[in-house]
Amino acid sequence: ENSYIRLSSPHISFSEWKGISYRQDIRYSKTTKSERSLVLNATGGYNFRPKQFVWQVGSNYLYSPILNGSLSFSIGSRGMINSAQDIANFIVPEENPSIEGSDDPVTDEDVVFNHTEMRLENTIEPISGLRLLVGGVFHLRTPRANSETISKLGLKNSYRSFSPRINVEYTPCQYYYRQGNRRVAVGSDWPTICLDWERGIKGMLDSNSNYEKWEFTLAKDWTLDALHKIMAKVGGGLFTN
Repeated sequence: ENSYIRLSSPHISFSEWKGISYRQDIRYSKTTKSERSLVLNATGGYNFRPKQFVWQVGSNYLYSPILNGSLSFSIGSRGMINSAQDIANFIVPEENPSIEGSDDPVTDEDVVFNHTEMRLENTIEPISGLRLLVGGVFHLRTPRANSETISKLGLKNSYRSFSPRINVEYTPCQYYYRQGNRRVAVGSDWPTICLDWERGIKGMLDSNSNYEKWEFTLAKDWTLDALHKIMAKVGGGLFTN
């Protein structure tokens, strides 16, 4: 049985949208003699240009080492959503409204959403190469604009969605080795196929939006030597509701 606490080095970055960003991670891990493990982690940071604090806390409990069965939970800020497409979805072009009495038209800066996400997911590998995930995702998106701007743009005070999610990932003929009771994958000559389904349910957990999303990916990597690898991935998706 062992445990540890790890504080990461400060991470500082720069981008045109966020300006200077600072992030710090802390992680606690404990493994029992039966090879079950519990991981707790927290992340905090600040984006200086939009003056935004970002955070996330989560946990992962490995309850079945032999099947790589784990239960994970996370909640936190996903940052902000800001794009011209968001504006196109909410504004009638002929109206071209102005903000706070100004004669200037609405711009990309005026429609910005805070995005908070909560996830609860269970993952298990019944056989080598087959990974099944079942869980739920809750999204909360709130516009940062003042109430007058929200009214002019025809926005809601918040957009909420709860979505059950199923993800199936399969790698045929996957090789692995045993590390204690755990299977550790070491690759396959075949690509990995992944199918992901997510369905928003209006009314559940006070959700006010519904949708259905499908995604499909095909991925393969080739190891050249100990330090070099080539990876290829193709995928697509669609909303059916």
